[in-house]
Amino acid sequence: MHSKKDEREQQGEKFTNLFIRNLPADYTEEQLIELFQPFGAINSATIQPKGGSGFVSYKDHESAAKAIEETNMKLKINGQTILVSPHVYKKESELQPKDSSLNPIVQNQKEMFKSNIYVKFIPKGVTQAEVE
Repeated sequence: MHSKKDEREQQGEKFTNLFIRNLPADYTEEQLIELFQPFGAINSATIQPKGGSGFVSYKDHESAAKAIEETNMKLKINGQTILVSPHVYKKESELQPKDSSLNPIVQNQKEMFKSNIYVKFIPKGVTQAEVE
């Protein structure tokens, strides 16, 4: 079930639609529902035609938030870690100022890809401050 733009604006940060990436190419909508059903009541689930990604729409924000917390980068399917984030509608992201720090898509990516960097072959005389 697709929510209208006016309804989404009233919800503000209370998202109910999720975007799931890194799914196996042959994953089905039934499998997607089965995977996300434990977190709450689902309105709809859709797999993209080319496969590899999909959408899940929950009836309430709390279920969607719990699903992200429990599955994003924590769940593996066929050896692939799935990525789950709130769905940002393209038209809404285009209405945002061009400053990339305010763009919701960029914010989701920054949040999703927090990571450490491994550096090797550092000479013995280099201090920690110089590396940083």
